[in-house]
Amino acid sequence: MAAPNVKLGMFVLGLACMCLTLGASVAQSKEINEQRTLSLQGVGKVNAAPDTAILSANIVEIAPTAAIALKQNSEKLSKVFDALKKAGIEKKYIQTSGLRLTPVYKRQKQDKEAPKITAYKTRNGFSIKVVELEKTGDILDTIVTLGINKIDQIRFTISDMKPHMNEARKLATQDALDKAKLYAETAGFTLGNIRHFSENSNNYNQPRPMMMEARMMKAAAADVATPISGGELTIQTQVSISWDIE
Repeated sequence: MAAPNVKLGMFVLGLACMCLTLGASVAQSKEINEQRTLSLQGVGKVNAAPDTAILSANIVEIAPTAAIALKQNSEKLSKVFDALKKAGIEKKYIQTSGLRLTPVYKRQKQDKEAPKITAYKTRNGFSIKVVELEKTGDILDTIVTLGINKIDQIRFTISDMKPHMNEARKLATQDALDKAKLYAETAGFTLGNIRHFSENSNNYNQPRPMMMEARMMKAAAADVATPISGGELTIQTQVSISWDIE
């Protein structure tokens, strides 16, 4: 009759151990969940002068036939490429961005009559990377003289962004650390280990492109070089950091 009592005792002992283990786990989980944290964001900004300009332009031609429109467009583009080569622009810095050929319609007096094709329009886009920023105005004047009749925009950039981006990252991290130390000192807590660190975004802002066509026409009328200024770019990044606090 002792055997059943032994088994019952072992069962009770095992159940007690499970309860103790479960209680310890719950207490540990509660302690972890109740761990206080501080989460902050830091922003870093660096201003730097651009050293490269990207010009986007188009040649637009309208002619009685599609063949003539394409021929005229191609001839002008070839002259532009030759002039750019003479100006020291390497071939790898010139990129075409698409050729479009569309009919030009004329509405008929009678609504029931189908529109009539009166001509054909070609649009050939391309971009130029100017690595010598001081030549930008002269290059613009040159391509307009050769028949470029639509300048979309000029975009300024920096050839090597890494040093500026890294400096912005340092400033962003220091910004978050300074805030954390200020809050800790003011609120009377101690910063612990870093629990989380991430970089949320990185980009750079530049002045909005100006109305290049209007500026170029005004400069051409005055027979002066088109004024171009790259200004400054703002390189910016943001970090998020979480600390344990005590």
